[in-house]
This record gives sequence, structure tokens and C-alpha cells, in this order.
Amino acid sequence: IGTVQSISTEQPATVATAKIVRRASAADREAYEAKVEKELAATTEIKKIATDVRLNATVVDVEYQFDMNKLTIFVERATPTTFVDFRKLQRTLFRQFHCRIWCAYMDEIIKA
Repeated sequence: IGTVQSISTEQPATVATAKIVRRASAADREAYEAKVEKELAATTEIKKIATDVRLNATVVDVEYQFDMNKLTIFVERATPTTFVDFRKLQRTLFRQFHCRIWCAYMDEIIKA
């Protein structure tokens, strides 16, 4: 979704609470590769569905949660104050993908 702007060697302002539990196994890597392939296929399909339901925003990216129970759709709207009604899109996507659908505005993510 983004690119690395700079790398700092300074101490972070907050302490990272997440710890590495274990190294990824071959099965984990295969599951990740399968997830990425599904995301690519889902992206093109969701872009088509978004135009069919006349969503007044552009689908930028799609991301599955690692356990495949949640699908996050990143959309870009014309202006930060534009309201996008996701209800029709969410219903259609739920029927197709059978998982939770979460929609996120790119301008809000970049701002944060």
C-alpha cells in the first residue's frame, strides 16, 4: 500500500508490545502465498462488483485477514467529505466471499 520513506536508527517513542512467537514454517509460508493469490483474484472481482453496484469510490486494494475470516477493502473517494454508501457492496460481497467485510477509506488511513 505504501513505500518506505526513511529508516531511522533512533529509539522508538513507544515500546513495541508484539513479540515474535516463532519462525514461520513452510506451511505458514504456503498459506501466506495462497492468501496473496486469493487477494489478487478478489481485487479484480471486487473492482468489477463495485462498478456494478455503482459505488462512488475507487477500490484501491483488498486484504484478507490471515485466517481468511475478514476481508478489508481499501477505497479512495473523490474528497475526504464525500459519503460512500457501502451497504449494497457489503451485501453483495458477503454473499460471494462468505466472510466479514470491512471497508476503509484510504485518506483516513494515510492521515493517521
